[in-house]
Amino acid sequence: MAGWLAELRDRSWLAQSAALGGTLLGVYAFASPIVGLLQGRAGLLAAAVAASLCVLGAVLGLALSRLFRSPKHRGLGFLVGMLPRMGVPLGGAAALQLTGGSLAEGGVLFYLLMFYPMSLAMETWLLLPLGKRLGGAAPVSDNPRP
Repeated sequence: MAGWLAELRDRSWLAQSAALGGTLLGVYAFASPIVGLLQGRAGLLAAAVAASLCVLGAVLGLALSRLFRSPKHRGLGFLVGMLPRMGVPLGGAAALQLTGGSLAEGGVLFYLLMFYPMSLAMETWLLLPLGKRLGGAAPVSDNPRP
């Protein structure tokens, strides 16, 4: 499994977006029976909207980050990608909370706190380099002791 995840870093934007969406869909599938029992339809809808906001923000963040793929600009790409990554979920949830209604009563902000860390962790994994060594230096643990 770790090999598949490592290979996902070099895949296309579409493959990475599908993996992100699949991860959050899995989290939603795991949480939905509990949400359904505790809050019913309103909670399920609020959780689905929160997950969708997180997926949309993460996918847009991935797209912007891909504009800065060179090693020299990778950090800039990660920072530029933070705008939609944070802005879409937080802005959308704040707008829904301020307007009130069934989504606010269903706890869209609470569910955002459940889905956002998962999307951030997955996207960070996809964007950070593997840490390849330069110059073929052996790790410290492989060096013989004198």
